[in-house]
Amino acid sequence: RFIVQDTAVAGQSVLHVGVVESGEVTVGDTITAAVNAAAAAAGATDTTAAQAGDQVTGARSLNKLNPEISLTGDVRLQGRSPGPQSDLFEVREFEFSFQAALDPYARTRVFLSWEDGSIDLEEGYLYWSGLPGGLRVDLGRLRQQLGQINRVHLHALPQTEYPLVTQNYFGEDGLIGDGARVYWMAPFAGLGGAVHEVYGEVTVGSNEVMFDGGNRPSFLGHLNNFWQLGHASFVQAGLTGLYGENPDVNLVSQVFGGDARFTWRPPGRELYRSFTVAGEVYAARKRVDGIGDTRWGWYLGAQYQLNRSWFVGARYDWVEPLDRPTASNSISPTTNPTSRFLISTTR
Repeated sequence: RFIVQDTAVAGQSVLHVGVVESGEVTVGDTITAAVNAAAAAAGATDTTAAQAGDQVTGARSLNKLNPEISLTGDVRLQGRSPGPQSDLFEVREFEFSFQAALDPYARTRVFLSWEDGSIDLEEGYLYWSGLPGGLRVDLGRLRQQLGQINRVHLHALPQTEYPLVTQNYFGEDGLIGDGARVYWMAPFAGLGGAVHEVYGEVTVGSNEVMFDGGNRPSFLGHLNNFWQLGHASFVQAGLTGLYGENPDVNLVSQVFGGDARFTWRPPGRELYRSFTVAGEVYAARKRVDGIGDTRWGWYLGAQYQLNRSWFVGARYDWVEPLDRPTASNSISPTTNPTSRFLISTTR
């Protein structure tokens, strides 16, 4: 894995090329950033506005208006035993990222992926913060707020693939939709000092697996709860609901899910030591002409950080596919910066 980043410095474009030791964005990084922002917001500080204000002050500098541009490569080397060895070196994906502040309260993010010889828009949206009631609104193509791991891009996953439950119920790329998202963080502390976040999404229900490629609105709601247990550890738990219809095939789809995560990071050593246990469980039901069974799927994983660059861990997946009665399971080791491998079994 590697990254190429183009940064504007003193009116010049400087190209940085370097090795990404453990992935640019992990689930833990995303959650930590969200928690820090939530804590700041609870103290009546608009972190997004402050950040944009730092970038754009007085007479706007052209350098500060330049977008942040990066390129991430996802290259996989694998071996098979026994059998013929072929396609052992795989250039799986290159992702181009463009991010920029449009004004103190608006920002845009665009992610283009090159895969299998074609370029696709993986995610691209505008979002506005500082709205009345502490709301934030996102508009565009979204990786939807389905549990924890669906929001993470493929190259940044702790393992090489999305969990089996995600792939079987929403496709290899997870749940992605065109539409709008509204985010709100409760301005008060909940039970045990909890921080509560609420997401609501309305998107076109065009997912080929869950909605059979329909074009009617689908609705998703997600409640996220966070508890700081001490200086070194926290717990996160959430609930998700998804509903959509495709009247062309008399289809009604419903998904309910729960997710939980525990993370330990010792103060002063958080860049070198950590331990995380996380999992999600889903119940999915597709009814055609009112007929359809509920299918279940879940995963559970653990990961320990040895130093700044290396992690050890594994994830266990189990799922009842939507299209067949037999269950599938797999064991996926944690991805390290110089190795990628996957062990799978099916029954």
